[in-house]
Amino acid sequence: MKIVSLRSLSTRLILTSMIVIISSIWGVAIYVTNIVQADMLRSMKEQQFSTLTVLAAQMDDAIKFRAQSIEKVAAAITAEMLEDPQKMQEYLNSSVVLDVIFNAGAYTTNIDGIVNASIPTSLNRVGVSYADREHFLAAKKGKSTIGKPLVGRVLGTPVFVMATPIRNAHGDVIGVLGGVTNLAQPSFLDPISNYKYGKSGGYTLIAPLHNLMITSTEKKLKMVESTNKDPLFQRYLGGYDGSGVMMNQLGTSVLSSSRTIPTANWILMAELPTQEAFSSIALMKERTTWAAILLSLMVSGLVFVIIRRQLKPMVEATRTLASLRMEDGFPDALIQTKDDEIGALIGGFNRLLLALRERDMSLRVSEENLSITLESIGDAVIATDAQGNITRMNKTACRLTAWTLNDAKGQSLSTVFNIINAQTRLPCVNPVQLVMEHGKVVGLANHTALLARDGNEYQIADSAAPILDSKGVIVGVVLVFSDVTAQYQIQEDLQRTGEMLRQTGELAKVGGWQLDLLTKDLNWTPETFRIAEVTPPSEPPLEEGINLFAPEAQPVITDAIQMTMTTGVPYDLELPIITNKGNHKWVRTQGFAVWDDDKIVKLRGTFQDITERFLADIKLREIEHRFRDLVESTDGIVWEADAETFAFTAVSKNAERMLGFPVSDWLVPGFWVSRIYEEDREYAVSYCAACTGRLENHDFEYRFVARDGSLIWLRDIVKVVVEEGKPKWLRGLMIDITEKKKEQDVLRDTLREKTSLLNEVHHRVKNNLQVITSLLRLESGRSNQDNTKTVLNDMQGRIRSMALLHETLYRSGIFASADLAHYLKELATQAFRSHINSNGAAVRLELDLHSVSVSMDQATPCGLIVNELISNSLKHAFPDGRSGVVKISLLPMLEANAVSMAVSDDGIGLPGDFANRREQSLGLQLVDDLVVQIGGKLSIESDHGSAFTILFSYKNQDGQ
Repeated sequence: MKIVSLRSLSTRLILTSMIVIISSIWGVAIYVTNIVQADMLRSMKEQQFSTLTVLAAQMDDAIKFRAQSIEKVAAAITAEMLEDPQKMQEYLNSSVVLDVIFNAGAYTTNIDGIVNASIPTSLNRVGVSYADREHFLAAKKGKSTIGKPLVGRVLGTPVFVMATPIRNAHGDVIGVLGGVTNLAQPSFLDPISNYKYGKSGGYTLIAPLHNLMITSTEKKLKMVESTNKDPLFQRYLGGYDGSGVMMNQLGTSVLSSSRTIPTANWILMAELPTQEAFSSIALMKERTTWAAILLSLMVSGLVFVIIRRQLKPMVEATRTLASLRMEDGFPDALIQTKDDEIGALIGGFNRLLLALRERDMSLRVSEENLSITLESIGDAVIATDAQGNITRMNKTACRLTAWTLNDAKGQSLSTVFNIINAQTRLPCVNPVQLVMEHGKVVGLANHTALLARDGNEYQIADSAAPILDSKGVIVGVVLVFSDVTAQYQIQEDLQRTGEMLRQTGELAKVGGWQLDLLTKDLNWTPETFRIAEVTPPSEPPLEEGINLFAPEAQPVITDAIQMTMTTGVPYDLELPIITNKGNHKWVRTQGFAVWDDDKIVKLRGTFQDITERFLADIKLREIEHRFRDLVESTDGIVWEADAETFAFTAVSKNAERMLGFPVSDWLVPGFWVSRIYEEDREYAVSYCAACTGRLENHDFEYRFVARDGSLIWLRDIVKVVVEEGKPKWLRGLMIDITEKKKEQDVLRDTLREKTSLLNEVHHRVKNNLQVITSLLRLESGRSNQDNTKTVLNDMQGRIRSMALLHETLYRSGIFASADLAHYLKELATQAFRSHINSNGAAVRLELDLHSVSVSMDQATPCGLIVNELISNSLKHAFPDGRSGVVKISLLPMLEANAVSMAVSDDGIGLPGDFANRREQSLGLQLVDDLVVQIGGKLSIESDHGSAFTILFSYKNQDGQ
């Protein structure tokens, strides 16, 4: 039945409602499924990672315990025990802890790697050499380590060794203690190999440095080298702790998690096949799908029944109308059963039937006249009487003028047919007036626009003609016109487009050309004339157009044109030309064929001036070549790498010359890290990662293993390239500093030797001066003359001040300069103690000393000066047991390198004849001479005691 076809409103409404409701059901189902699936997957990842973290922590604690235990045992081994195999064996037999924590026992080796004691003794390890084993070599260098798991030489089963160095009393490595774990027997790793994760999942322990799976729940993977190239697995090997889906070693899709065991630098992985992991998700999806299907079927049935029931009156009315025939006349009114929208629609239809009956007769007559006179014409037609008033209009005219026939009848043509010049906007002459004046057909002027009643404007064309009666008298005018707005707009668009193309060609320096193959006429656009520097419009023939190209380019363009004329294959060339004025340019010329009835009739193309770009390309290539030469000529290696993975993306050819590896090797992920010397690898990678995380450039040094096995010291100057706030690239320069390092080692050794020599010199000078002081003291004790004793005591003080300086330098380890404040403090304390002990005066010493570094040439005179002045104060300023204060100060001055050194007291002051005594006193003459020696100036004051102040400029260790 037609009523149930897709054209039926009822059918479309039912289908639309069902589509909307079912789409909503399925949309909600899919959305909820995805949300639940994501939550379940995240929960499984977190649960798996949490379980793995606990197990990894247990493994790490077990390894730490064994490492600490074996180190404690090794610390108790002495050189004497290690040299006596019997004592060493007895010690190992008594060490219960080693037998408990290592299921394959333990052994000790001498520095050459030969086993001299082992437990259990039944394994017969004594005499076996482990000198080439990785764990022995690391322990020999003083580093506790866990060796690479491998097949043991004695056991013949997979084992790994935890080794630690044995040191003598001086801290030197004299042997190695190794604990052996047999992976083929029960051990602390059994939770990994014996326990499953879930029903079909398990655990795997991996040594990433050796790319080796140590043990696993899957027996086939024990002691197997990993060949898994899955990106997530590679991230695990690089130290990533997390979870995700990957393909495992056996090619199975698994939900995996990874956790680092830091003590051993191993990785513990947990794997659960995705088929098991996502089984609950699949079941949830299946149940949700069935629920959505059942709900969709139920809702579809309800929608179908309800809508069909509500639309039943309208369907019956439609059937009634569909059964009527127009030949039977107007139908009877339809039955209205409801007062809803459908009932209102039927009532309106009944009223429409009534109105149509009333107008039927008049419409029939009008339709006859219009069909004869107007509707047969496709254009707009307006008829007027002799006065220019409208009598007829067809539908096209009504549409264009926006006037109905009833409204337009009797109106003047100028009122309904309002026309203007589209360019000047001035009114046009009434065509009726022109026809009446000339009595013949009149065409409308170009650019005539019709202003419709509704405000629309149409571009029109055609003519007006007189209506003649039987006697040839004009009784009216018929105006026939058509809407040419689209054609007019197209013409204007073409003109604008042509002008725009011309201006674009001038800006882009692109011209056009066309060659007529029949006439051989060659046509150029204005820009082509400009490029060729030819005055238009004198277009050259084809031969001269080809001659425009440089001689070496003429065969190329001739062959290209001939090929396009023959096969229709377009060409695109960049060639040199010589313009009409003799200038040399480079152009890009293109050509393609124009076909007509499977025949090529024309060639068209473009002509673009590319001189500036061509010269710029040449310049750019030159710059690029020079830059490449500059990079390759440098002594270092220029490189670029990914900031996240440290994988090299580019490297200069110097890499092969300096380190022996070709560029292709450097571009392999992980190559650079793998070739860093093992002791420097962790430092280099962690240093780069830290600097990358802080977005800062860095400069560091490390050792690199060259292809020939030699160690090369490299200095790497690295710049972090940031994009969108994140590190994107690392770019740097590697410099070979091996020779520089060797020179530094030589300089360091030389400096050490010189330091030892200077230490010995100062030590011996100090000792010799102390011997002299002792001799003077002995001589003073033997003398009965007071003057002789005084002279000998003064000499002891002077020699003691020089000896003290050498002792200060010897203790500080700095020989080019001395801290004058520290030196004067020690000197004053000793001199003061010596004099006070001799005369018993109650005199105090005050010090105000600021640190100043002076050369040896000034330190010795300053010490002698202070010694003499302290001696004079204590001898003469405090007679008869008088108490007082002696003050020594050392103050830097405002002038550069200037210092003030003063010795003052609050004693009885200087005597009146001090000037005469000064000339006779050996001590004061010595002070004057020493002041001159240090280039200073001495000033003496005697106000409330005495004060001796020396101003001088000190020299540092560089003599400045």
